[in-house]
Amino acid sequence: MIRKIWDNNRALIRKDLQEVRGYSKGIDRFLFLLAVLFCLAAIYYSDIAITGPFGCIFWDSLFDGQPLSFYRNALQSGIAVEGAVYDIGAYVFFAIWDLPVWIIYKVTGCSLTSMGFLYWYRLLPTLFLFLDALELRKLAASLGYDDRTSVFASILFLLSSCAFFPVFVAVQYDVIPVFFMLRGIRAWYRHDEKRFLVDFAISLTVKPFTLLVLLLLVLWRDRNVWKIIIRLFLSCLPMILCKLIYSLDPTYRQTVSGFLGNKLSQVFSYAIPGGFGNISLLIICFAVIYLYAYLKGKDRENSKDREDQKNDLRPMLLCFALFASYLCFGEMFPYWTMYLAPFAVLSVLAGLTPDNRNRQLLVDFIWNGCVLVLMIFKYYWVYGGDHTFAYLILRPFCGSVLAGEGGTTVAGILRRTGLEAMTPALSAVLLVCLSEILLCAFRHAGERVSVPADHGIRIQLRIRLLVILGFLCLTLAALAITVLGL
Repeated sequence: MIRKIWDNNRALIRKDLQEVRGYSKGIDRFLFLLAVLFCLAAIYYSDIAITGPFGCIFWDSLFDGQPLSFYRNALQSGIAVEGAVYDIGAYVFFAIWDLPVWIIYKVTGCSLTSMGFLYWYRLLPTLFLFLDALELRKLAASLGYDDRTSVFASILFLLSSCAFFPVFVAVQYDVIPVFFMLRGIRAWYRHDEKRFLVDFAISLTVKPFTLLVLLLLVLWRDRNVWKIIIRLFLSCLPMILCKLIYSLDPTYRQTVSGFLGNKLSQVFSYAIPGGFGNISLLIICFAVIYLYAYLKGKDRENSKDREDQKNDLRPMLLCFALFASYLCFGEMFPYWTMYLAPFAVLSVLAGLTPDNRNRQLLVDFIWNGCVLVLMIFKYYWVYGGDHTFAYLILRPFCGSVLAGEGGTTVAGILRRTGLEAMTPALSAVLLVCLSEILLCAFRHAGERVSVPADHGIRIQLRIRLLVILGFLCLTLAALAITVLGL
């Protein structure tokens, strides 16, 4: 698959690399590469030491003569006390990637969480992040943006706090369903029904979050309720079958259902009092967005409507509104921000005009900064937690952190500045910035402005890069403070 993607996109990638040079100097590209390599080599988050080995356990389960034994074997392995908590599609992708690891493990008997294997596990989400950037570049081009602006979209995506940190710090695999979601959206714009349904079907078997986008796109195109149900059913069928088959195993019901039930209860916790109980703010936002999509969308069978929808950005703006609502009024965990990132970039591009270009990019930078700071405080164990460097190349320097005595985190350093008291204000600024981007995008959705590779743009991209480097410096500072006992 990877070889096929490379062969199909080799010329495009080479051309895009030329455009990247226009938006950055050599030092910028070097620093970005340095940040990526540092994260891959040194930053550890525990999920990768769980999901990765489960890919190997999948192979063991496949050959033990009991096809449904995976979740039971995962629980009994002791790798994680909660067992395997995601649907089987995620572990299939890791199993395919981990085949060399499984073979080496069977031959040598070395630990599935040894340093070399951890590095291999990390490469899978990294690879898909760059594939996501390539797909977003293609989607922007199909929506009418020129090559330069489309490449700018992919750069903005890679430097987004909603994309870079989930992959390189939290090491999450949500980039995989995002890749197939973006492919499915491109097929949707081409009116390639089969490709659209297949790509979303693959995406949903990994994680069900892209169902939010699938439902919106189906509502935008179909007026007939039965057609809507049929298209949704066809895309969800592989996910439904996987759930039905594995639900025969009581361990699956215990681990996956319990995990999802706990997360869903948190999602709807933000509410306002109503006559019949609390009313979820998130559901209000979703209902308004889906109703708008159904009422304002066009019939896919009408040739005039099909032509009108060719470059219509409004569905992408509605997808941005969905995940922005989730971010503000739901319980969006650090790695789930990955679903917001591509739509945020498209919404920012939609709102750009020659007069407001720098202002809109500044607003985009501000909300990304707010998300990063809020996530650091709320999920301090993910963003530079006290075990960040405990298991990779900086392990010899970790001191008491590795010994399990705890350590200073990035959140701990920021608390010393008194910034945590400002989190309510940051939440308000986040909501205002997201609203401004959405409103401006709807006002200018019919325009396609080219983003030049000028000095102002390069400065803004460099600031984003400096934020990433600053965060990595804070993680090293937290390690130094812990080791030195300051």
